[in-house]
Amino acid sequence: MDNSYEVIKNAYDSNAFTTAQTAAGYVNPEYWEKALFESVKTNMVMLPFGVDKSALVQGDGDTFNFTLLAEPTVAAAVAESAAVTIAAFAPTTVILSPTEHGIAYQLTDKEGRRAFFDIMSQMVKDIGYGLALQADALCISQCQNSAGNSVTGNGVVASSIASSDTIDHLDVLNAMYENEVDKYPTPIALIVNPRQRLHLSKDTNFLTADKFGAGAVVQKGLVGYILGIPVFTTTAIAVTTSHSKAVLLSTREPFIYGFKNTGGVRSQYQALLRYTDLVGCIDFDVKVARSNGICTIESWTAS
Repeated sequence: MDNSYEVIKNAYDSNAFTTAQTAAGYVNPEYWEKALFESVKTNMVMLPFGVDKSALVQGDGDTFNFTLLAEPTVAAAVAESAAVTIAAFAPTTVILSPTEHGIAYQLTDKEGRRAFFDIMSQMVKDIGYGLALQADALCISQCQNSAGNSVTGNGVVASSIASSDTIDHLDVLNAMYENEVDKYPTPIALIVNPRQRLHLSKDTNFLTADKFGAGAVVQKGLVGYILGIPVFTTTAIAVTTSHSKAVLLSTREPFIYGFKNTGGVRSQYQALLRYTDLVGCIDFDVKVARSNGICTIESWTAS
């Protein structure tokens, strides 16, 4: 008897198998489709802006330390015969601790027989897409929580943001300034949610995707430019108490991430109960690397 199925089986309490019929699982053995997650990762908004450390996270270990060099010290004038001041060399460390994130579906034999389309195939695709959305959401959350800079709509106190304090090009200019004074002068992306994109689209300074004229741009979430910055939209930026935090990235390595497992789908057929479990997981972590190159823009986004 293959006891590897016991882990999944025991989750079903009163419906658990009591005989050696777990061997029926050999009819539908476990498999991993690694291309599943990779196929949707190319359309994710955040991951392309991070530094992929996955190759260093493979193998044993549960935490992984990465060294980040600090900004170089500016040189100073030195008088003749005077000693040159010794600058501090203080690299920092970022620690990745991959954690599993998963999605599961169940398909009964009866559903599979009576459906007019391939339900299992659709479930597999949904698992891949859901895993990709989760990785994107984790990147967004880290950038929002660890950003070194922040501005608010119309410059009001965050707790006082009202319906008139929607995001506009002046808020983006202020965010650019905050990153620039921290020596990150080149914005590479503005990440907004659909409501913020709507508000920006109504700003005459905003160039919308239909004017940009490229189909691939819309498909990948790029909706245009504002102040020369490419703007991406994602539902991973949540609305909290009528507010949302857009993210301005002004550095080529705002965060680092690592996959200990790149995702896939494991199937398990439950013979007595006549259904198939489909389980997908990623083992993933992300941490901000250059906090002062990130600025959040908090604005009103209630409908």
